[in-house]
Amino acid sequence: MTEKIYKDGIKAAVSLITMAGRTAPKAKGMDTIVIKIPTAAEIKKLIKKMKEIGKIRDATGISNSDAIILIGAYDKDRGLDCGFCGGSCKSHKGLCAYTGIDLGIAIGSMVSRAADMRIDNRIMYTAGLAALKCSLMPKNVKAAFAIPLSVSSKNIFFDR
Repeated sequence: MTEKIYKDGIKAAVSLITMAGRTAPKAKGMDTIVIKIPTAAEIKKLIKKMKEIGKIRDATGISNSDAIILIGAYDKDRGLDCGFCGGSCKSHKGLCAYTGIDLGIAIGSMVSRAADMRIDNRIMYTAGLAALKCSLMPKNVKAAFAIPLSVSSKNIFFDR
């Protein structure tokens, strides 16, 4: 009975956590955020890729998670010409600085929401990188992270 409650609770929590990312403020109101809940098959692919790139400890954390949320962002010209990226919007070669800022704000909103519900979580750039390398995110996504979630008596992400 208790396990079913946890499983139902984590499903509901994932919805609330992803809503926090979706509604997070974005520069000029331009939404470049992509949020995805990987399937069981995609999680296996993610774990395999993480092991291939040498991230065994983080792959173990992902495999022991109750749920995983992938979040990324694609680049978009905001027409600000602020120079923050080191260039201009017209000669832009890298990622717009505001894309990274928006992604960070969305991630912060999501993990804060998880923490508000007392759900153990971690922000993993290693799993985001693996998600990009094994095409779990749309091709236009340039930066990604994973937020694994766990409901257990001890935080599984800090057993190091």
